[in-house]
Amino acid sequence: MLYFISMKKFLLILVLLTIANVYAEEYSSSIKIIGVRTDGTGVEGNLTVEVQPGKGRILVDTYPLQGLFTQDSERTAVKVASEITKFDFSKYDVIYSISTPGVTNVDGPSAGAAMTIATIAAVQRKQISPAFSITGTIEEDHSIGKVGEIFAKARTAADSGVSLFLIPEGQRMQIQYTRKVRTPSPGWRIETIEPYSIDTIKYAKENWGMEIVEVGTIEEALEYAFKEIQPRRGFANYTLPEFELNFKSANEKYNQFDSFAKNAIQRGQSSYRKAESKLQSTYLPENVKQDLNYLLKQSKELLDEADKLLKSGYKYSAGNNGFKASVYSQTVIDLINYYSASNANKNLVIENKINQLKTELKETKPYVIEKVQGSICDKNQFEWSVIALQRITYAENRINNIDNEDVFNSFFDLNVADEWIKISKEFSDKIVITSNDKCQERFESKARNLIDQAENSINYLQSLNIYHSIDSYLDAAKTEYENGFYSVAIIDAYTAKARADALKNYNEKSIEKIYEDFNKTQMTPNNLISTIFYEHSMFSMYKAAVDSSDENAIESMQLLKSAEAVNEGYEYISSRIESESNIKTEIVIIILCALLTTSIIYIVILKSKTSIKKKRIVKKRLTIKK
Repeated sequence: MLYFISMKKFLLILVLLTIANVYAEEYSSSIKIIGVRTDGTGVEGNLTVEVQPGKGRILVDTYPLQGLFTQDSERTAVKVASEITKFDFSKYDVIYSISTPGVTNVDGPSAGAAMTIATIAAVQRKQISPAFSITGTIEEDHSIGKVGEIFAKARTAADSGVSLFLIPEGQRMQIQYTRKVRTPSPGWRIETIEPYSIDTIKYAKENWGMEIVEVGTIEEALEYAFKEIQPRRGFANYTLPEFELNFKSANEKYNQFDSFAKNAIQRGQSSYRKAESKLQSTYLPENVKQDLNYLLKQSKELLDEADKLLKSGYKYSAGNNGFKASVYSQTVIDLINYYSASNANKNLVIENKINQLKTELKETKPYVIEKVQGSICDKNQFEWSVIALQRITYAENRINNIDNEDVFNSFFDLNVADEWIKISKEFSDKIVITSNDKCQERFESKARNLIDQAENSINYLQSLNIYHSIDSYLDAAKTEYENGFYSVAIIDAYTAKARADALKNYNEKSIEKIYEDFNKTQMTPNNLISTIFYEHSMFSMYKAAVDSSDENAIESMQLLKSAEAVNEGYEYISSRIESESNIKTEIVIIILCALLTTSIIYIVILKSKTSIKKKRIVKKRLTIKK
């Protein structure tokens, strides 16, 4: 009898467990989303929806911390999904997880349509292709509302491998703006903002191979969302031939680059050891520690690679790795200090760092300027002078543009500036002051013209919402121009324009095309700066092949085109330095010849007078004798 009762209890428990399992069923789905940063550039993210037994709550979990999507968007998404699927959400919690790696703030309701589709996919257990995405708000009548920055989002969708991108009805035509700079005559500078219209659907098809479709309701969007969509052919779908990782240069100054590379690597190693020790001995929240460990891991990988690069002749790339490793490691140290400080003192950590760098800049800049002024017009010292002045200018501009509100970027930028100050000092030590010649006025007009050209090229990129990091070169050129170093401004303006033009020409190209054009380019660097660009372009293309990175492929082409542009700039500058030097030499020779001729004439006249005088004396004596 006891056994019978136990069996009844067992069966009852089994039934209850079975019922609980039925009610404990969970649903989930994911969809690729496209957002926009505060600067207007697009960003790829991922939205995951989880439907779990609960109390009818709607929750949002974001990483990194973002601005809140309006609650109306989430609630409307669930309401519309319920009406379409007839699913009862009252006994479930719906959790939306939104991840946009590398972005600190993405805000707005433009993911409403994506939320709705993901929710429907979850409860219907359907898959959404990673080659599909949608942008648009969701309204209670099931319509998809208009959103901003359609062109920027479409471009980002294409870059992230999307083949089919849905946009709100009526938004295919987008107005873009470009800023043009004109200098009709010396002293006149005219800037205009000019609008132009782009058919996003046509443009995407022709340039990106991506299909864009306008949709007015969720029902229309669902006709596309669950189709089997083929991903666009990407960089990872094929392998490029490997480069022979061995670089040689006939440039004498490049062959003296070992010491700079080794110093950068040693600084990186020293910073890495300090950061590693500090992180191990400091208590921090686990998520913060994970992020800092990730930065340290990157630093270590860069240092390991730097040693191999140096042995293979890639001196600049090796030093650049050391530079980056030092920046990452020192940023880890600064963030540890920041997170370890009390809330009242956190801002002081940033302010102290800024003041420290301003002091370093104040001490180093006069030394650099003195060295450069005494050598910039000497062809043999010109390249060292340019690199020294560029780095101190980059550092000063970076420090002056620090945004205290963005903690990570503040420390990162400050440590980049710190490395540039150190490098500028090292190159200045290499300079031998040979002359105080004034040759810069010769280059003023050319520098002004090139700055305008570079600015127009960059403005065009901005009008297309193409994300770039070229402004630093243009800003440096402007600063150098304002300070009267026109020849250095020419080099940075050439670089800015070359990088902008390369990005414009190759941003939409396949990796096969980039690689083909890269190999077709025949050039021989004629100076240290173009040799640096050329060497680094080779390494970047090698990395593109090994890491399947389209970003590195475009970067390699930007570097290659910069090398070509600097070749042209160097020829222009050196020929005028030489011509001025030759003119001065000729003047000196003429003066010396004139002095010599005058001396000879004087001596001849003097001898002639002496001879005549002697003859007169002899004649007088003869007369007296007679």
